[in-house]
Amino acid sequence: MSQLVKLSEVENGDCSLWDYKKTPAKEDGSTDYNNITYTKEFLNKYVLPYIKYSNVSEGYIKDFTEGTELPKFNMVIIEFLDGSNVYIKNGSCLDMYYDVNAEAGPNRMGYDRYTFAMCFSDEYKYWADRHTPFIAWGLSPDNLEIYDDREKQLENCKKDGGCTRLLQLNGFDYPKDYPYKL
Repeated sequence: MSQLVKLSEVENGDCSLWDYKKTPAKEDGSTDYNNITYTKEFLNKYVLPYIKYSNVSEGYIKDFTEGTELPKFNMVIIEFLDGSNVYIKNGSCLDMYYDVNAEAGPNRMGYDRYTFAMCFSDEYKYWADRHTPFIAWGLSPDNLEIYDDREKQLENCKKDGGCTRLLQLNGFDYPKDYPYKL
């Protein structure tokens, strides 16, 4: 994804200036997460021309960890040539739920699903300003001291399956103390 950002910047300019729009609000003022118009526009301009994929569709995330709100959000689904896929929704960041084996089980965070984000909104503008808008999601991405603390990321991984940042800190290799086994 970091390479994707670099490639896209050649044609679209500095990523900190990309036209990122939050999902529009409904009449009652709440965020309309089922409206994926802005998500598709962003992906079509800044992402899809720079990756290899087999299909793009929309739908709801399947078999997600019980108790999460995600199954009720309409998302863009990109299927990759290697059989993996990513579900994408637009919020304060472009949230990405990468599944290494698509619909095959166990479909659980920390096992075969990992969370990333591309952040361009003012709330996370420091990522784009540092030319790293693509981040591995983990505990406190807005606090670099905690975000870079391996032990705190390990605690978070054990608690809720939010293990992506822990894996990134380990060079995307599973450390010996990784709490989940496939």
